[in-house]
Amino acid sequence: MIRKKKKEGETTAEMNLTPMIDVTFLLLVFFLVQKWREPEGKLNAYLPKDKGPPDTYIVQSDPIEELTIRVRLLPGRKYPVYTIGDFDYPSIAGMEHKMRELYANDPKQPVTIDPDAKATYERVIWVLDACVRVGYSEIAFAAPIPKGKAIPGAPREPW
Repeated sequence: MIRKKKKEGETTAEMNLTPMIDVTFLLLVFFLVQKWREPEGKLNAYLPKDKGPPDTYIVQSDPIEELTIRVRLLPGRKYPVYTIGDFDYPSIAGMEHKMRELYANDPKQPVTIDPDAKATYERVIWVLDACVRVGYSEIAFAAPIPKGKAIPGAPREPW
């Protein structure tokens, strides 16, 4: 091994890592020992103590009843049945005729399409197309209810 000789007056720069290692271990110990507390549901909020706006500013509105269309595939059938209220319609045309009557009574009524898990996407899209053709603008799809134990507040039993 060949070593170079230092020239006169030349200094070498050395970095002392001991303080940095000490600080790193102190931080590591601090974060390992620290008990992190979560807020217990109380937040300091400076809310007004008034009762609220006077009754003259409150607008009361009647709840809007939504139109629910169920797409169900009954056992032994190849095509689904479309249900509005308590009435079953075997075809899209019959269901669309009933929807036109309901739309004439209340054009702002929201529509919820509630498909059976066994119903094909094609038939569900046909129902969506019929809703658009009739003129409904507020259309939503119902979330499926998982099988198993009954969920509190569930509107109906699973199919």
